[in-house]
Amino acid sequence: MNGREVKKMDFYEIVQKRHSVRNYEAYVLSEEEKTKIDELLTQVVSINEANTMNWIREEHPQSSGRICAKNGQTSKDYLIEYGFQGEQIILSLVEMNFDTLWRAVGTPSDIPAYLIFGKGKEKKSVSEKVMGFFVKSGNRKPVNEFLENNSETLNDSQMRIIQSCVKAPSAINRQPWKFNFSGEKELKIKVIGNSKLNRLDMGIVLFHAYKAFSVEFENVEIIKKGDFYWKIKA
Repeated sequence: MNGREVKKMDFYEIVQKRHSVRNYEAYVLSEEEKTKIDELLTQVVSINEANTMNWIREEHPQSSGRICAKNGQTSKDYLIEYGFQGEQIILSLVEMNFDTLWRAVGTPSDIPAYLIFGKGKEKKSVSEKVMGFFVKSGNRKPVNEFLENNSETLNDSQMRIIQSCVKAPSAINRQPWKFNFSGEKELKIKVIGNSKLNRLDMGIVLFHAYKAFSVEFENVEIIKKGDFYWKIKA
């Protein structure tokens, strides 16, 4: 892109690099970048094939662009699916060296959230500093606070999976998750709360768990146990 060589990152590097950015430079996408982004939007994996979404890229005056899927569905699983698919797109954009942001506030009724992307400004604006204070940006809880297991009993693969899940973005950085390994290759995930944002958060963390399992193991399954209770197994 633009004559620059982009280093290929693995999943864990991408997760580590991702952080929410609210203030962007006036960066215009090249035709190559537009094509690559539009192609990745057609390759998104869904939890359920019946829930494939029509993701589109739009112009956005405050960044390089925004991405969304417009749909009037109000089903609970639709919002979880939106988070699962949207986080795939977010991490693909991070791999392309873009900064990103989930924005679920102030969207039309048929759009659960926008995925904002572009080149973040090095110097934060006053509004971004204030928002960072309220959402405790970058202030993440220790892994043990999310685990129902003793962390000392987990092997290296399990710890990598949990660490990737804890790095998932969540509304106002609430991190409303609980994790429990019920077997070496079986992880139970629960989200605390019952709202649109909790369902998006459920889908987002599900993708982190699913992708990490895919890196560590083979033949990964996603199993719904309840609206806010899912299981990943291999």
